[in-house]
Amino acid sequence: MAKASCIAGFAFEKSALGINHSVAHAIGGKFHIAHGKINGIILPYVIRFNSEDKTTAQRYYEISKDLGFPTNSIEEGAESLAVAVELLNKNLNLPSCVKDLAIDEEKYRKRLERRLQRTFYFIIPENVTVKVGEDVDISKEGVIARKAGQSYLENLVIESNFDKNTPGTYEAVYKVEIDGKEHKRTRTITVTE
Repeated sequence: MAKASCIAGFAFEKSALGINHSVAHAIGGKFHIAHGKINGIILPYVIRFNSEDKTTAQRYYEISKDLGFPTNSIEEGAESLAVAVELLNKNLNLPSCVKDLAIDEEKYRKRLERRLQRTFYFIIPENVTVKVGEDVDISKEGVIARKAGQSYLENLVIESNFDKNTPGTYEAVYKVEIDGKEHKRTRTITVTE
């Protein structure tokens, strides 16, 4: 278990924790439900919610494709992943929804609404290494900047010193302002001979 916890920590550091984790904290902490249990219960719903974003749906599609699930379209791939989690939950004897946990619905709704208003996630493309002369897409493609279900990509500013013709290490800095606060993520681009 310690090893698994350590690996999870590495994953958290490498990526951002999203709405599933945030909502699980809101529900689990308030209503004393095991963190892993509540994460599993809400994950299919979060996959469907996040699939409204085409970039995220594409990522879910790719995961489903790698796992051999039905993927005749991006939408089907994303839905296949949600269904697979539902089946896993059923095999683990987890409730199929939060309602089955006998939580006071009004308390739950108020806490969830507060959490969703605060949840912000800002995800940029991964660091990359390319050969001299290769292009790297430094655009909004693959970027997610959302809070409370609203996209903030129109506020996105990208600054970069990338030079595809000169070996070295470069940065692409992605900035977005939300509610008067600037959020910044940096992507490293390495050019090799």
